[in-house]
Amino acid sequence: MIISRLLQAVPGVFQTTIMPSISRHPLLPIQSLLQCITATPAQPFYNTVHPSHSRNHLTNATSNKHNNAHISNSQEIPVNHQYSSQNMHQPYTDPILASVLNGQWSTKKKDKELDSQLLFQLSSHLDADRIAKAFLLFHQFEKHNPSILKRLSSSHFSLLIYSVLTCRFNILRHQSVEARRDYAVRIFHIMQSVGVKPDAQTYELMIHTHAYIGDTKTVEALYADMKQCGFPTDTISILNDLARVYLLSSQQTRGLAYFEMACKLGKSDVAFNELIKTYLLNNDESAMLGALKLLRNTGGRPSTSTMVDICRYYLFKENHQKIHQHLQDFKVEGGLIETTLWNIQLCAANQVGDHVMTLSLLAEMRLSQIPFNYETQAEELVALAYSKNRRRFWRVYSLMIKQSRPTLRVVKALATMEGPLINDRALHDMQASIAMCKMIQFDTLLAVITGYGVIGDVQSIHIILDILSKVTRVIPDDTFESLIKAYCISGNVGDALEYTKKTKVVSMQTCELVLDTAVLQKHELINKIVAEIKQKYPSVDTSLLLSKANDRVTNPILQKFTIDTE
Repeated sequence: MIISRLLQAVPGVFQTTIMPSISRHPLLPIQSLLQCITATPAQPFYNTVHPSHSRNHLTNATSNKHNNAHISNSQEIPVNHQYSSQNMHQPYTDPILASVLNGQWSTKKKDKELDSQLLFQLSSHLDADRIAKAFLLFHQFEKHNPSILKRLSSSHFSLLIYSVLTCRFNILRHQSVEARRDYAVRIFHIMQSVGVKPDAQTYELMIHTHAYIGDTKTVEALYADMKQCGFPTDTISILNDLARVYLLSSQQTRGLAYFEMACKLGKSDVAFNELIKTYLLNNDESAMLGALKLLRNTGGRPSTSTMVDICRYYLFKENHQKIHQHLQDFKVEGGLIETTLWNIQLCAANQVGDHVMTLSLLAEMRLSQIPFNYETQAEELVALAYSKNRRRFWRVYSLMIKQSRPTLRVVKALATMEGPLINDRALHDMQASIAMCKMIQFDTLLAVITGYGVIGDVQSIHIILDILSKVTRVIPDDTFESLIKAYCISGNVGDALEYTKKTKVVSMQTCELVLDTAVLQKHELINKIVAEIKQKYPSVDTSLLLSKANDRVTNPILQKFTIDTE
């Protein structure tokens, strides 16, 4: 369908000009070329423009980590042009893509010129704090031409790293805290590999990141590099991070020494709040409560972000009584119960299956005019799905995906709500809901596949794949990873291996899941699975791989509590 529309719009040009450019230049998907003919100028993904991303901006922005992209429940969410059909009647041609339509991009020189123009767009997006658009372009360069990123400034890299760590504009909001930290580290390594020297803010962000996971060696190396560059290293944030990394690595004396140094800077409240978070990370509840008591005895009180982390800790422990107790104490002290603390209460209600309570709390938030954000919508969707309120679910879902990808909990709830698609009625109802909410069926069904993968419904995934195969868009490899995971959850090792072989790119995490499933079943295909992983990842140590799989199956790793980066 897309190809035919292109041929109608630009007859004779498609085969000679556009198609060669697509094959040579992966930064130009067919969807973007189609925009040249039919689409209007892209509206800003978000209406809010944040302050300049100077060092001061990045420092000040950490004062409240939980204020990212709050959306009032009475405020209309900005609509991304990809989801809007209202502007499609106005012709518009993107200046860069128009050059592809009108010119012959047959030389490497012109490919480089196109890269340069796209890089200029990336730089402009970062300068204007259009993070969502900048991130998409950066991700494409990272995959296809990372060397050109050497033209970005250190402040550009710093802003990208900070945005990934803190989910600004919901960047990677669907990913775990650990995954976002790993990606931030990868951006830092790209920065170093292309020869861009880190500035003070970038060093601080990396020290902060590695301190949270107790990586003493890396923190010390970064601290030494920072000092050698002449950057100030006696700031409150760095001293707190040094205290954290040593306390997490069981070096109590050194850790507390840095904590005392931070207190002497005249910001003891900040130091105490960070100490409380460190004890939470260390799963030391008694030490955390002791530090909280000392903070209150000195006339201070926990910050909102600290109270959020305390409540999340007890949510992780499924101790809802302690959550209500700490929230009550916080209110008595004059603390503000803002959106994130409401979200924890919503999650707690969903956690015990009291979805009526969740919906009741949401109604109370609306009456109190508490602004909704991405997490609020996610909890609302979970409650609506398990309450079988399909109509309301799809309306809220259609708004949510304009901000970010849905979380696993949301798509799992979606798949559970819709039920097995082997039932023709269920499939028809889901497609009707997608059409009624004016969502793109292809993109929506890709997300739905992830949900069916989580619950191990192989048949429903195959039904959706059959529908998607009739569309002229390429199905991403990670979609087939959901199918592989579904086979593993359903215990079908043979088909899991078969699709691992068929899929060109399979993450190591998914490969390990297939191997773990086979080891758990003591399956005869273990050696073939190891051989397939070796073929996809030649540098892997197969004996170590198998040994780790046996360890994971014999001694399952307990999930650890973690804290989001500020």
